Amino acid sequence: MNCHSVFLVLLIHLATAQIFFPSNNNNNNNNNNLDYEVMDALMSTVRIVNNINPYCLRGHCVLFSQCANYHHLITKLCKPSVLDFIRSRICRVENNKRIYICCPNTRPPNPPNPTLPPIIPCIYECGVSRLTQLGRVVGGVNSVEGKWPWLASVGFPLDNHNFRSVCGGTVITRRHVLTAAHCFGPDPTHVRLGEHNLTKPNDAAPQDFSIARHIENGFNKRTHENDISILVLDRIINFGDYVQPACLPFTYKNNYFLTDSFTVIGWGKSIFGDSSSTSLVPREAEVPTVPTALCQAKYQRWQSGAVIDERNICAGNGVQDTCTGDSGGPLNYLGHDRRYYVVGLVSYGIVCGKVDYPGVYTRISTFLDWIVEKVQQ
Repeated sequence: MNCHSVFLVLLIHLATAQIFFPSNNNNNNNNNNLDYEVMDALMSTVRIVNNINPYCLRGHCVLFSQCANYHHLITKLCKPSVLDFIRSRICRVENNKRIYICCPNTRPPNPPNPTLPPIIPCIYECGVSRLTQLGRVVGGVNSVEGKWPWLASVGFPLDNHNFRSVCGGTVITRRHVLTAAHCFGPDPTHVRLGEHNLTKPNDAAPQDFSIARHIENGFNKRTHENDISILVLDRIINFGDYVQPACLPFTYKNNYFLTDSFTVIGWGKSIFGDSSSTSLVPREAEVPTVPTALCQAKYQRWQSGAVIDERNICAGNGVQDTCTGDSGGPLNYLGHDRRYYVVGLVSYGIVCGKVDYPGVYTRISTFLDWIVEKVQQ
């Protein structure tokens, strides 16, 4: 079972208040760090005030950092079974912030024994830039370097530092990148991560990878159905300040984002039809949701045979939009937990920034089971 499937079962409501496990000794940095790690894991799953057992029949109700019996579990918090084990022993909550756990007087009951960590990052390991500075896309603005550390450039290496980007992509594990299936033909050969300016050295050296193989899911060129591909890289990605994974939308699997907006990002053209307008740095723009039924009606006028259904998200207002070169890049959604989820991939549109035709994106949530199956292979 992957790191997120049990999270969905556990999810009741994301807390708006920060949850932490305070130490009685504020000068004890080791205890504080330990409590903060547990805080991040639990904050990502549930509103803690539910299902609390106020009675510790076989132990004492203490702060987590004071319970040495369970400290060995701190390295295994990615496993939902471990989080469930800890949550079942929460005995006290103060103001929805201070959390205590039933610590056994003797040897604890047999805790879960996770094997290898899951391939897909845990919820508290994704969707957040490590940098504090925040900040083609038609009508957008240049992005701050490092703001979107999961953004990948898919294309071909040139001489020296230069890289030719033909599509965008999204880092989802230490070995896999999501992009659009239509990006293949001619097939790109490499993925560059941690990049900002495609022709100049950056503060952090980008990482280049060969594409070992790509996995598709029945892409139809005529109807544009199933426009998604998983890129398997030739080696493991080194995560750092400039390279991080985005979160997959397990929490938002049944969310159709009827009134939401998203952020699109990419190196594509900023002016449609101008071959010289390809951006050397990624540009970002905010695009609002367009209801699927309205999007279907608009594209029927085009009479292209394109299929728009629950496998798609439509977004755009005719002012800001994705364009040539942005294909496969992420449609970013800022969740209630202040983490970014890749909920869509840039698929296609008519012209760029055209009012009558919003951009069409591949909806990631409809392919989650397939993604999990393939990356775990």
